Amino acid sequence: MDNDTKPAWLGCNEGLGAGAEASHPAQAFGIIDPDYARIFTQARILAWQYGWACLAHGTFTRDLDLLLVPWTDRAVRDAGGIVRRIADVCGLKVQGDPSKKPGGRLAWSLLLPGFSEVRWVDVSAFQPPAPQPPRVVVAHPGNVYDD
Repeated sequence: MDNDTKPAWLGCNEGLGAGAEASHPAQAFGIIDPDYARIFTQARILAWQYGWACLAHGTFTRDLDLLLVPWTDRAVRDAGGIVRRIADVCGLKVQGDPSKKPGGRLAWSLLLPGFSEVRWVDVSAFQPPAPQPPRVVVAHPGNVYDD
């Protein structure tokens, strides 16, 4: 295949290094399930109110994967409280305790109501860093401090 007939998506890996070969998307991506769209919208707004960002990840087919990231200095520390609030607002049920994931994340599964419901929402959250004590800088005459 020469460069004139090569699809644009084939060139998107240039400069990424070995093993970064892209494949042509097999399907259209995006949230097409109206319940998932509603849940993501509500979760994103709720997370923002507590100083967090809520991002959607994955294929949005079998389940909805959400990622919570502390976004502001005022982000509340209890990610579990935010997850429980998302479940309450969206009409979901938290299934069990959170599990530990790579990168220090905690993850919860939220179930949609209904006995025969086969969809669910996985929410994982990065924990905010521990609060740092205030830094004290002692100035001495003649010294310049560049913070």
